[in-house]
Amino acid sequence: MRLVGACVLLAACFGGISEDGGGGDGGMRGPDARIVDVKGILRTWSGCMTLANFQTANMTTAWSTLASSDGKTCQNCHSEGQYSFIATDDETAFYSGISQHSYFMLKYFLVDTANEKVTVNTTSFKTANSAIGHPKFNFTMNAGMTALTSFYNATVANAACGTPTMID
Repeated sequence: MRLVGACVLLAACFGGISEDGGGGDGGMRGPDARIVDVKGILRTWSGCMTLANFQTANMTTAWSTLASSDGKTCQNCHSEGQYSFIATDDETAFYSGISQHSYFMLKYFLVDTANEKVTVNTTSFKTANSAIGHPKFNFTMNAGMTALTSFYNATVANAACGTPTMID
């Protein structure tokens, strides 16, 4: 009986557990439980991104030339999307990467699930800066963050969002 009670409590917190133990609602969802479709929000966001805004924000140059304290640029290790982060001087690959692939997009943007909106993901840069073996860099004040903030603001302001481009 305790196990069933615990399952009901978890269902209320996490959006439901089906009778077979799966993650469906199974009729057990609590009244204030809600499911946020993070991929859906990112997919919609991808349709609001434009290459023109990406270019105007100077994303390619800012991120490909951003240097760590030991002089390594982001591009040295991330030119082809290594470690699920892309920073390259290949504008087409860079823009396609962050507008079509959620794993690249999530390094730059984050879904605020409480408000169901996209924000700049500063946590990913803070985490990279503190990761063992990763070169140190100023993760709050740099040309990349300036470009990212500009690109984010232009994407938010885009009232003519197009068809989503995210493919995964």
